[in-house]
Amino acid sequence: MPEKKGSEIHEARGIVVLTQEDRFRLQTDEGRSLLLILNDKAGPSPEDMESLTRSRQRVRVLYRGEPDAGAVALQVKAA
Repeated sequence: MPEKKGSEIHEARGIVVLTQEDRFRLQTDEGRSLLLILNDKAGPSPEDMESLTRSRQRVRVLYRGEPDAGAVALQVKAA
C-alpha cells in the first residue's frame, strides 16, 4: 500500500535560529529556512530548544510534512 502524501519522513541538518513555544526555525546546512512544529516526543523540550538556539549547536532533525505548512519534527538530536 503506498504511503499517503505528506507521510514521508525527511531529514535536515543545521542550526536552530528561532524558537517560539512549540515551533522552531531551522537554518539548514544548504541555506534553507524551515519552520517546524516540535512533537512532544521529538526529544528536547521547548526550553531545551531555546538553549540550542543560544548555543548555535548543529542538530539533525527528522520531520514529516511540508516545512512552513505544519511539518512536525519527529526527532531532534545533536548532529
